[in-house]
Amino acid sequence: MSVHSRAIVRAAKLGKTLQGPEGDLRILGDLDLEVLPGDAVSIRGMSGSGKSTLLGLLAGLDQATEGEVYLFEQPLTPLDETPGPRCAPARSASFSSPSTSWAE
Repeated sequence: MSVHSRAIVRAAKLGKTLQGPEGDLRILGDLDLEVLPGDAVSIRGMSGSGKSTLLGLLAGLDQATEGEVYLFEQPLTPLDETPGPRCAPARSASFSSPSTSWAE
């Protein structure tokens, strides 16, 4: 059994690039992430550093321009508008934001 087979969420070489008026703008690049059962994860950074973009990619709300996201080792196909749950009912993942603001 590989380490990856236990991952709840895994990102492999994940990246997001947008087209801007002055050329390509790379929001995220070459990001690897693995969240195992029981892990607590905090995503922190300066404004505009890509935190919300990362969460959107991990939740399947946005599409990466490079790499792949896996949910329970199944590729997560973003922007699937088919009604119903995306994974088995006994499996779920959630992302939440604390109500407390943390000063840097």
